Amino acid sequence: GELWDTHATFPRSKLAHMSIFDSLKSVAQSRVPCIWTVPIALAFLFCGAYFYSGSSHPPEMVRAPFPRDGGSYYATEKATEIMFNNAGKPTCNDFFTVFTAGVGAAAKESCLKPFKELSDRFEVWNDQMRSLNSTMYVYTNFHDGHMCQFSGYPNLKMVNFDTDALFAKFNMTEALATMKAWPGRPTRVADVMRLLLAREYHRTYIDMDILLIDAHRAHYMHPFAGAAIFQDNKNALEITNSAFCLPSSILERMIAFVDRRIRLGSNNYFYTELGPSMFHKVLFNQYPAVSLFSQNHPAVADLDRLAREALIYNHRTIHLSGHVRKGHPEYTYRELALATKEKLVSANSQLKR
Repeated sequence: GELWDTHATFPRSKLAHMSIFDSLKSVAQSRVPCIWTVPIALAFLFCGAYFYSGSSHPPEMVRAPFPRDGGSYYATEKATEIMFNNAGKPTCNDFFTVFTAGVGAAAKESCLKPFKELSDRFEVWNDQMRSLNSTMYVYTNFHDGHMCQFSGYPNLKMVNFDTDALFAKFNMTEALATMKAWPGRPTRVADVMRLLLAREYHRTYIDMDILLIDAHRAHYMHPFAGAAIFQDNKNALEITNSAFCLPSSILERMIAFVDRRIRLGSNNYFYTELGPSMFHKVLFNQYPAVSLFSQNHPAVADLDRLAREALIYNHRTIHLSGHVRKGHPEYTYRELALATKEKLVSANSQLKR
């Protein structure tokens, strides 16, 4: 079979699809005193009638508890499906990522070495795109990009873009001149490029080390951004730019933000300043609304914990970040993706028991 099948991997709770009649059967088979059986059965029938009527709570929205530390989490897959069905026309079409040479002196580098180093990620991505019946557009500004084309990956498409022309289209020529003086090939160059490309082509951006675990392609085509769960007990999140679909109006505000910061700010940046930190500042209190898709803690390499929390929070993306990859030096990227898939399937199987 193929490496990545989201339909087989996506975690689903057996309880979330339990009918009212299954619930009655479970009550009848339990050790409930006979005197309470009839009232409980009537209560279930009343709830069933309410759910199956034309109320605002359709039968698909059966709450399914995930026992954890004395508390309960609830499966909201059907509720999310209903929300997306009512979301109207999709904001994005297909997926994209950025394979960049950077700008300035870094732009003179060849694509051949990094292209070879990323070969196993491209393999994983082709399988994911095939599973979702979709295409991943890989935008590159390498001067020899024609030398790095996909062969045997029908669901990946390499597309060259002109850096100067792209930045000029968004009136960022001055900002680009500043960026060309930045040393090396810093991450923040890619942070800016993904915004411009997302606005230009109206596609969903995905980092190369992201796994998609939602079997429904359409869910990624409406406005969302990832939110990494840093500390559950303190409700600590990081809104991330590793995966997003955003409307043009919000992307334009983000582009204006980074343009002004580059042109008028100092040349000292902290790591996430033009990425997640900027997302925090711009996404709050904005319209149209943007859904937050939960994501794993990027600095936790424990795959068992990652899989458990994917079920608890109903993650739609998993980030195999640098920390996660360094935590498993025994794996290639492809092997790590497979191991993560196996952990998800195993955790989901245990949940259904």
